Amino acid sequence: MSKKSYEIFLFFLMAAMLSACTEKRNQPVESSSSMRQWKSNQAEFYDNRVTVINRRGCDMYALYLSPSSEDEWSDNLIGEYELPDHGVLDADIPVSEDILLWDIRLEDRDHELVEICGKDLSELTQEEMVMEFAIEGGEDILYIYKRE
Repeated sequence: MSKKSYEIFLFFLMAAMLSACTEKRNQPVESSSSMRQWKSNQAEFYDNRVTVINRRGCDMYALYLSPSSEDEWSDNLIGEYELPDHGVLDADIPVSEDILLWDIRLEDRDHELVEICGKDLSELTQEEMVMEFAIEGGEDILYIYKRE
């Protein structure tokens, strides 16, 4: 495959991943039914306590996850709380050692949605992990690292 053909292939692959992420239903479903639905692909899911840090410059009102291959979002993982800018919250995150790529949806105070698609969250299966959300250069960034 020529370099040009390879670049075109990568472009269409990225476009397909992004469109799959935006085609998910707009409203999340209850966590138990999401996980039951997700289990139809034979993956084993469990909740892992993860520290969520908001450094986006605005309050977060909702956080949803979904395996990239699924159509349903989890319920709001930060619950009924808002996560203020520079706020820290421990949340139970559904994880699976069988699923590597996840889509993430954030909602801010103005109900603006941000989606990060196809993110490798396999590190979240370990204990003492942190998900830190930030904005750099106008782009939403997710950092995953071990708590110190």
